[in-house]
Amino acid sequence: AGEGVDARARERGSSGRGVVVDVGYGTPASSLLQMAQLRPNLRFVGIEVHRPHVASCAVLLERYRRLRNVRLYHGDLFVALNEMFPDQSISE
Repeated sequence: AGEGVDARARERGSSGRGVVVDVGYGTPASSLLQMAQLRPNLRFVGIEVHRPHVASCAVLLERYRRLRNVRLYHGDLFVALNEMFPDQSISE
């Protein structure tokens, strides 16, 4: 199983907001955070396998506390997809 800043959260799509998944956002995770800033009506999930990249992004998220539409997941992409997303819940 993967782990992350919000590892137990499951993206259900029930809020009516689309879900955008950024796979391998790297460091700095500026593109993920910029997309989240520009599109506050969507939920963003960053999936990253490298722990230092997750930690770096978590530090940036702490600085920009107003970004409430970003979740991070540390682990394998396929595990994340199976654990977090029901069928057809990802919009981009």
